[in-house]
Amino acid sequence: MGEGVTLQRAAPGDWLLEPQLCLPPTDVFAVCERDSTLLAVPMRAFWESLAREPGFALAWCREFGAQIARMQRRVERLSFHYSSQRVAHYLAAESIGGCGEMTLPFPKRVWAAHLGMAAETLSRTLTEMIAAGKLEKLRGNRYRLLRSN
Repeated sequence: MGEGVTLQRAAPGDWLLEPQLCLPPTDVFAVCERDSTLLAVPMRAFWESLAREPGFALAWCREFGAQIARMQRRVERLSFHYSSQRVAHYLAAESIGGCGEMTLPFPKRVWAAHLGMAAETLSRTLTEMIAAGKLEKLRGNRYRLLRSN
């Protein structure tokens, strides 16, 4: 048996795709990195709701498009070679309105996993970016990307 593979990593507000829709039958399980609530909807009921409720179908299409856009940003971010580029891209792309400032909704080790790097690499990168004047650490888990530098 090989090692496990992460198919999806969900942040608060994200939804998970049923892997059996696009993969051969396999054992799949979820790991919650913090207390969470998972709402599961049987696929048949979901498809019937889409067909029966046009308002729901339209809202779902909007949400689906937003989820795909988030996934595209994640893939783009993982293509960057330097960890500082990944941090800067995350803060610019995932902050409200692209302002570059946000309070992380999860611990740094989870952020590191989202960025495709080890927690130690993320800590070192944050320290270097702060020292270089590219990043400001505010209180708690809040960071501000400094664009002027």
